[in-house]
Amino acid sequence: MHREVYLNHERIRLDPTCLLGQGGEAEVFDLRGRVTSALPLALKVWMPPDHPQFAGTDPDSERNRIAAASRIAEYGRKLREFPQHLPPEVVAPRELATDGRKDIVGYSMELVGGAEPLRVLGQRGFRTKQGIEVPSVLRLFRELHRVVDAVHRSGVVIGDFNYLNVLVRGEKPSLIDADSFQFGNWLCRSFTTRFVDPLICDGKAKLPVQVKPHSAATDWYAFALMLFECLMFVGPYGGVYRPSKKTALIPEDARPLKRISVFSPEVIFPQKAVPLTWLPKGVADFYGRLLHDDTRGIFPADLLERLLAHAEGRVHEPAVFAPTPGTQEVLRGSVRVRRMFSEGGTIERVAVHDGTLRVLLHKDGKYLREDGGAVVSMPRDPSLVTGISGRRTVLAKGDTLAVVAPGEPAQREQVELYQGRFPVFACNARHYYWVSQGMLKRDDTLAPAIVGTVLSHQTRIWVGSAFGFGYYRAGGVMTGFVFDAERLGLNDSVALPPLREEIIDAKCFFSSQRAWLFLTLKRGTEMVNRCMLIRPDGSASPIVEAPEGSDGWLGSIRGKCAATLPGPSGSSLHRLFSYTDQGVVGLEETPTGISEVVRYPDTLPFLEHDGALIADGKGSVLQVKKSDVWRLTFA
Repeated sequence: MHREVYLNHERIRLDPTCLLGQGGEAEVFDLRGRVTSALPLALKVWMPPDHPQFAGTDPDSERNRIAAASRIAEYGRKLREFPQHLPPEVVAPRELATDGRKDIVGYSMELVGGAEPLRVLGQRGFRTKQGIEVPSVLRLFRELHRVVDAVHRSGVVIGDFNYLNVLVRGEKPSLIDADSFQFGNWLCRSFTTRFVDPLICDGKAKLPVQVKPHSAATDWYAFALMLFECLMFVGPYGGVYRPSKKTALIPEDARPLKRISVFSPEVIFPQKAVPLTWLPKGVADFYGRLLHDDTRGIFPADLLERLLAHAEGRVHEPAVFAPTPGTQEVLRGSVRVRRMFSEGGTIERVAVHDGTLRVLLHKDGKYLREDGGAVVSMPRDPSLVTGISGRRTVLAKGDTLAVVAPGEPAQREQVELYQGRFPVFACNARHYYWVSQGMLKRDDTLAPAIVGTVLSHQTRIWVGSAFGFGYYRAGGVMTGFVFDAERLGLNDSVALPPLREEIIDAKCFFSSQRAWLFLTLKRGTEMVNRCMLIRPDGSASPIVEAPEGSDGWLGSIRGKCAATLPGPSGSSLHRLFSYTDQGVVGLEETPTGISEVVRYPDTLPFLEHDGALIADGKGSVLQVKKSDVWRLTFA
C-alpha cells in the first residue's frame, strides 16, 4: 500500500513512479499535475520508522528507525520557525505536509528543473560535452558567493554545505536541503566528510567526526573546497600520498585532520588534474593558508575576479598526450598507440560493433557518421543524448527518441525520463532498447517488441552484445534484472544486496558474459564507489568498495571498459580495463571479488581520464579524445 500525506488539506498519494530522488533520510516526489500551483512543485517527505528501507532486526536498522522518529519530531518543530527572508536562490519550504494527524512529515518546495548538482562541474568529461569553460564556472561561483553571503546576513548557516545540495542551471545556483540549515536554536548536525572543516572535528579521531557546531566560517571553507575541485578536477586533499615512512600512511578521508593536501611535498599530484602552476600566486597562497595554516574567514571576492581575469584566454587543461597533426603512431615501452580516427569536429559517441569502428561526430553544423554520412543538420546540442546501433544512429531529447538510418525515414518513439532527468535507452550492434509506459521495449521487424515490465520513470538500463542489465528502486527495495539481447523476457532475480544509500551516479560496462556495475553512493557522511559483476543468469560477485576520489581503479566510476579475452585451455577471461594515476590497469573476477592482475604504466602519458575507453574486441583498448580516436595495444 502506498503512503499518503496531506498538503494544505489535500491528500497526496506517494506514487513511487513520481520519485525524483531518494536518499538515506527522505524521498522527493514530483507534484506537477497533482496539485494546483503556478510553479512546478516537489514534495520532500522524511522516511518514517516503518519505511521498508529501515526494515531489519540488525542494530543499524534499529538505529535508523530511532533516528527517523527523532527526525520527524525535530524537523516538524524546526520548520515552523524557518526564516522567511532568505535569498530566492534558496529552495525553501512553501507548505508543510502532515500525516493527516498532528505530525509534520515533509514540505513542498519549488521544483528546480533542468539542473545538475554542482558535483558534475568537477568532471572534465561533463564540462567538455556541455562546452562549459572556466570563466562560466567562475561566474557561477561569483553568484554562489553572493547567495552564501546573503544567507549569512539573514542569520542562517548552511551547515552541511556540499556539492550535492547546490543545483546548477547555466550560471545560476540554487541551494536545496534547506531543512538542514542552522538557525536560531536549531543546529545542523549533519556533515559531509569531503567538505567538513577539520577545525570542528575531533582531531584525535581516525576519520572526521563533527564535535563543534557549523558556522559561517565552515560554510566559506566548504565553498573554497568546492571551487578548488571545479577548477582543478581534483579535490584539495586528493592525489597519491606517498610518505617516506610507511607507518605514516592514513586513509584519504583523514588527510584534512593531518593537513595533508595536494600542496604537501609527499603527495603526488594526479595527472588528470590541471597543474597547480595554473593557479595565480595569490590564489595558491590563499589555499596554502586555508589548508595548512587554518586561516578562516569570508572567501575573498576579489580572488574570484582575479581568477576570472586570469582564466580568459589561458589554457586550462591537464598535461595530456598531444601529438602533432601528422603523427599516426607512437611507441612507448610496451604500449603502441595508433590513431584510428581523425576527421575534426567533436566526437559525440564511439562504439565497436562486430570489429567495426562506429563514430558519431558533430562537424560544420551537422551530425555525421564515421563514413561522412549526414545524420541530421543542426547546431551541436549538448543536451542531446546519443547512441549507435550498427549503421543506425539514435538521438534522444526529452521524451522523444529518433532513430536515423541511411536511406530510411527517421523513426520516432516516446521514451521515459529517469526521475525526470534523462531518456532511458541503450544500444548494441543489432538493436536499440528503450523504456516507455512502464515497459522495456526493443526494436523488431514490424513493431516494437516488449521485453518485459519495469517501474515507470525509475528504471535504468544498459546492454552489451549478449545481454543487458537494469535496475529500478522504490519503497526502499532495489530490483535488478537481466535480459537476453535477442529473446524476450526479464529475469528480475539479480542478487543485488540491500541498498539504503542514495545513488548519486551509475555506470555499467559489458564484456560478452559479464556486466561490471559501478555505483557512486552517499552513505551517511561519506561518498563511496561500489563495483560488482553480474552474470547473464542474474548471479553476482561479492561487492568491492572504495571512497570516491581515492587512489586506484575504484576512485572513479568512469574511464573504464570491459572485454572477454582468451584464457588458458580454451577458457575465457573477463577483464576490466581502468584508468588510474599509474596508467591503465587490468582487473579480473576472483572467487572473493575483483583483483588487479596487470598494470600498463607506459600508458600514462596518453590518458585523458574523463575520456571514454572502448574495448575493440581484439585485446586492445580505444581511447576517445575530443576529435580523434587512438588504439592502445599492450605487449
